[in-house]
This record gives sequence, C-alpha cells and structure tokens, in this order.
Amino acid sequence: MGHIPNTYKIASASCDYRNRVLVAQFGDGYAQRSKAGINTLTKVWDVVFTPGTAGTMGALDNTLASDLNWNVTTWQAPDEAAPSNWVPIRMGKKIHAGQIIEISATLERAYP
Repeated sequence: MGHIPNTYKIASASCDYRNRVLVAQFGDGYAQRSKAGINTLTKVWDVVFTPGTAGTMGALDNTLASDLNWNVTTWQAPDEAAPSNWVPIRMGKKIHAGQIIEISATLERAYP
C-alpha cells in the first residue's frame, strides 16, 4: 500500500461521481436497474501534482506506478478532512530538462 503525502502541490483537480448499477435488459425494451453493491456511488479525481515542500516527484512517480490499477493508496482528497483509500487508475508525467515537473493521475475511491 502506497501513500501520497499532502506535501505535493495540486495544480488542478476535478472530481466526478460514478454510480455502479446493474442493468437487466429485456426483449420488449424494458430494463430493470439495481445498485451494484453497498458503496455504489464512487468518487473519481483527476489531479495534477507539482513539486511541493517535501519529497520528490520521483517518489510520487514510484508510488503511483507501483499501485497503478490494482493496489490501494492512501491520499487526502481536496474535499476531505482525512486520508482515505484510493486506487490510481491512470497516470502520466511531464519531464523538462531531465526532471519530472508534473504528474497527472486519476484516482478512484476504494472501499476495503
């Protein structure tokens, strides 16, 4: 399990909500819908990190890359008071003069 400390600056962030729903489609056009599990409303954040006061962008790059799409990472979302569990589902980075200057990531809320 990785951890993203709050020492990285967030250059930009946007949050989407996704609702997990099961759909049974019938031949007459009727569709029946039901919630898919207990925690069906999921937050998904698109975040752009820039270097902050402590840590290196390399450490953030390693954390996101090692946890990408399968492992839970703790992170405090901009609208939350405490860190919670997230799964990084996408990441990218910008490099200038051999240094990572920006890391973008999409983090989806995970429920243990």
